Amino acid sequence: MAAGNVSEDRVRTSAYFQFREPAAALRERMPPSLSFLAGKLSDRRPGKFIPRSPTATAEVEVTPGELEDALTWGRTTDAKGRTLMKSAFIEDHYGREDLDGQKLVELAKPIRVEAPPVRNLETAYRLTWECSRCDRVRARQVGDLDVDFEAALDVPGFRHHPELLFTPGRELLVARKWQPLLKAHRVATRPLLGTTNYVQLVVPEAVLLQAERPPLVPGDRCPGCGEMTIDRIELIEGDPPAIDSTGLRVTREQPLTIVPPEADLPALSMSTRPIDDLVDIHPRPEHRVGEGVPADRAKELLDRRGWNVAFISEPLLASLWDEGATGLEYRPVVRDR
Repeated sequence: MAAGNVSEDRVRTSAYFQFREPAAALRERMPPSLSFLAGKLSDRRPGKFIPRSPTATAEVEVTPGELEDALTWGRTTDAKGRTLMKSAFIEDHYGREDLDGQKLVELAKPIRVEAPPVRNLETAYRLTWECSRCDRVRARQVGDLDVDFEAALDVPGFRHHPELLFTPGRELLVARKWQPLLKAHRVATRPLLGTTNYVQLVVPEAVLLQAERPPLVPGDRCPGCGEMTIDRIELIEGDPPAIDSTGLRVTREQPLTIVPPEADLPALSMSTRPIDDLVDIHPRPEHRVGEGVPADRAKELLDRRGWNVAFISEPLLASLWDEGATGLEYRPVVRDR
């Protein structure tokens, strides 16, 4: 297997740390080796989802050595047996020179950036049952999306990624000004309701994921259609989130493994199977394949459908780079030989 010529020395890494104590208390006990972190600490004030007393967070770009020093210190426990650091979200940022030799890369959604919601999912898609024994559905888009861009103005990071966006369901949106460039790469678009500033990208499902290679983990297989759920596990240390957790939880996204395509892929493509889908499997047939899904279940099933991974070709990525497009986050892929 090979992930292309990716230089780990050049890749930028950012980390978002959450602590259990306020910034002032942490600075008093922080060793000199973490001076790069001390100035980045800030307190989160109590709120609906925040503890009653202030707790510190920090977002900082780190070297591999600095990251290890911070995590080692963060594992230190207090008198109650709790680690000083509650969680760490680690994100690697690749530049053009880092992906030399990669013909296809994953087009990624930044960890700390949420996307504008879609108001009309239930009417924009027509759902039909794909299997009689599970709740998998085929979603065919029949209308233009009504995207709530105003809601995104309050989302951290939105203003820094204005030209290429994912919706919560991972539909791809792009600034309208890039339409001529996309057309040159044979990428189709469709309009959005209520705005001419953005368009939706029409992306075919063409990339086969190697579902049994980390970070993907195969789940239950449906006895009806034979499909199985696929989860992307990015937790590399600790346990899943819990209110009574006392340890450190470290999350870092890892490259996916794909099956090498037999033919050239489109400039933009999606995986043929969704990941992180929440599909119920029934002990006996409950649906008629091809029949429409009841309207009162459409939103629930759309929210549970998971999402397909997006991939972008090197020629299109290079063109967007050259023209200065913003909002591009990407990571290498591993080709299964």
